[in-house]
Amino acid sequence: MLTYQTEGISVFQSELYQTNCFVIETEDLVLIVDPNYLPSELAAIRKHVDAVKGNRPLYLFFTHTDFDHIVGYGSFTDCRIIAGTAFANHPDKAERVSVVERLDDEFYISRPYGIVFPRVDHVIEQEGERLVIGETILTFRTAYGHNGDGLMCLVEPIGALITGDYVSDIEFPFVFDTFASYRSTLEKIASYAWSVPHLQLLPSHGSVTSDQDEIMHRAEVSEQYLKLCEEQLELGEVSSRFESFMDVQDYRFKIGFRKRHAANMVLLANEQSILPNLK
Repeated sequence: MLTYQTEGISVFQSELYQTNCFVIETEDLVLIVDPNYLPSELAAIRKHVDAVKGNRPLYLFFTHTDFDHIVGYGSFTDCRIIAGTAFANHPDKAERVSVVERLDDEFYISRPYGIVFPRVDHVIEQEGERLVIGETILTFRTAYGHNGDGLMCLVEPIGALITGDYVSDIEFPFVFDTFASYRSTLEKIASYAWSVPHLQLLPSHGSVTSDQDEIMHRAEVSEQYLKLCEEQLELGEVSSRFESFMDVQDYRFKIGFRKRHAANMVLLANEQSILPNLK
């Protein structure tokens, strides 16, 4: 459903995972980001896009390959697709598609299109690469840590930063790549918060914000969580600190979050066991 709207930006949030799809309008284009999830939700996004596009070209940006981000591709195959080189060259595209198919089968979801891995028309290959369409400038930077194929995008002149699965106000870092890469992405987001006046933060889950203090707070909370994991691993602490962390942040979905934290701890242990061999 449409949950937020300001000049040039419409936010459609799914009832699943509170995943956001952004429809960004400039004089030069309409940019759709990660359309999702349920067929009725995708139909509403498509209807909105068709109503506002006029003669402007349609672009579709995928932040990363997670199933809840690529699921809506079939409703927007007429767009020019933008994604990173790690996305375009994903080593197991069939596996990414199979996750969507399995969940649709489990929940009896029927779609008016077949599930395929998105093609990519504009492959972003370089850190800081820019795509200029008229007066609109899209600047891309890698966003690894959550996974290994993420990409963030700054949309100018409206000052909107599309981050993917980072700096959410409803969840802590879900790390499928590395903790080190996750920190690097947080640093990039923080640098944008300080350097771009009136930055509008567009995370993939939860609420958007243009409050600089709130943006920095979210980055700091993510860093606090990463440190908590490292200290828990080093000291062999029980999970009570994580429970307190969830309480302080007022996280609601604790059953699933406990499982995600346990998986993060396994990944961190493996990552730290490898690091000495790389030195």
